[in-house]
Amino acid sequence: MNLRNTTSLLKTGLMSVLTLLCAGLMAQTTVTFSSAAGATSIPDGAYNGTVASMATKTLSVSLPAGKLVKNVRVFANISHDASGGSPATDNCSGGDGTGGWVGDMTIKMVLPDATVMGLMSRPGLLETADGAGECCGNSADLLKSSPDLIFSDAGAISSEGMGGAGTTDGLGNISVFSYTPSKGIIASPYTNFASLIAANCLTDDLNGTWTLGVGDGALFDAGCFTQWTIEITYDEACILVVPADVTINLAPGACDANYSYNVSTTGVCVESNTIIGFNDYFAPSSVDAYQNDAQGPAGAGQPPFANNYSTTFDPG
Repeated sequence: MNLRNTTSLLKTGLMSVLTLLCAGLMAQTTVTFSSAAGATSIPDGAYNGTVASMATKTLSVSLPAGKLVKNVRVFANISHDASGGSPATDNCSGGDGTGGWVGDMTIKMVLPDATVMGLMSRPGLLETADGAGECCGNSADLLKSSPDLIFSDAGAISSEGMGGAGTTDGLGNISVFSYTPSKGIIASPYTNFASLIAANCLTDDLNGTWTLGVGDGALFDAGCFTQWTIEITYDEACILVVPADVTINLAPGACDANYSYNVSTTGVCVESNTIIGFNDYFAPSSVDAYQNDAQGPAGAGQPPFANNYSTTFDPG
């Protein structure tokens, strides 16, 4: 580190997560957390854009601290396959497969920090607002006998296409159950699970209560929400450790000094001769530079110099 008239350089995050140093990490762990099982009717035509107007279920995530999140998937046991009056009857006691209209449904996930991720928003309908009152999305049935819907970044079809071409059998029933999330008109900072992970890269960020809500934005067709599961894959974070406090004594009349220091890592890391993004954030926690002169040694009453420094990485 090149120090020019450098004074106390206070740094936070002495042990800094340098995710760009980590690649091809090993010993990944995948865990799942599920809500309580139980049939919950999706209120027909009641969705108004709020989570309060949806059928909801919560689950609690408890992960070891300091791990690096690698992947997230969501599984949801939902059906939407019964027609009826206005509003339609509850199909949790048995759907008839006569009028599902998956295009009625909106699915939102609420994180522990209260941010919202939209998984699906009225597939087949170009909404002008997040809420009820617009017609109509795709008409396919999501049968009660169907397997769980899976939302992941690895899905081949966007959830916006559920009930559209290539996702149904010859009878108008959903036959594809794995989708990438599509937030549609839903206000959300996340466009996919990768963006969720980028904003919540450590397992600590994911701990807490999660909510999945399923809403119905049009009348006459009923749905049922039974259970949901979140699957999280993580591995050891790679931590870059830099020195805490450094004192540099400049010779009388000197204005510059070069100070070299070693960095080390903890966790599971793959180290290379290049650290992308290495910068002054990884400087020692505190640096004081003093001018030695006739007044005495460093720290004997002289003020340190003003800040002006740069940090470079030498692979050695």
